[in-house]
Formats: sequence, structure tokens, C-alpha cells
Amino acid sequence: MLEVPKGFEQKGWSDCEIDGERLADDISKSICKLEADGFEFVSISNINSAVINLITLIQIGQAMGGLWF
Repeated sequence: MLEVPKGFEQKGWSDCEIDGERLADDISKSICKLEADGFEFVSISNINSAVINLITLIQIGQAMGGLWF
């Protein structure tokens, strides 16, 4: 069983999925603060998230000719 790190506080609606709107807002606020402190941003990399369950994983594996884990 996974242990929750001390000081961790879940603020979103899910403990396993990214809340895109909240993430965008958090990033925007952080960028504004850092720019005010004199930092300059050249680029920001994409953040990808996916949720996949075991049934979907098995179905994908079967479609590819066998199970893979």
C-alpha cells in the first residue's frame, strides 16, 4: 500500500487524474510570480496524462496478439 507523504493535501476532485483547469491556473499564477521576481520563460513543455484501467490494458494487449505487462 502506498503511503501518503507528510504534508500532502489533496485539493482536486481525484487522487489519480490531473485537473487540467486547475493545473493551467496554478501554472499561470506561478509564471506570473516568477516573472515578477525577474525570471524569463523561454518555453513550457506539454504535460500529458492518461488514465487506463486493467480491462483496457488487457483489451489492447489482446488486440495486439497477446497479453503484455
